[in-house]
Amino acid sequence: MTERVELTFVAIGYNEAATLEACIASLRAATPPGVTAEIIYVDAGSQDASIETARNAGADRILGGEKRRRAAENRNLGMQAARGEMVQFVDGDMTLDPEW
Repeated sequence: MTERVELTFVAIGYNEAATLEACIASLRAATPPGVTAEIIYVDAGSQDASIETARNAGADRILGGEKRRRAAENRNLGMQAARGEMVQFVDGDMTLDPEW
């Protein structure tokens, strides 16, 4: 049986290696106590170490990366893969306030 996921964070990015670790850390920090969350990073065909950075930062799943896509396409890809009852979209160069 698959664990129930209440919240999915979908972070999207293109060449976000410099900012992605802080983004993912902020998503973990903003997850309310007792809430089961997942973080999906959707890459838009980055030419830097974004995918490796997302993996090392603890993204639960990494999608994309094989070709250049627009932001809306990446959000749609993340939404299709999301298991959460609620979905929060962020860009890979953003951090989420812990009181979100």
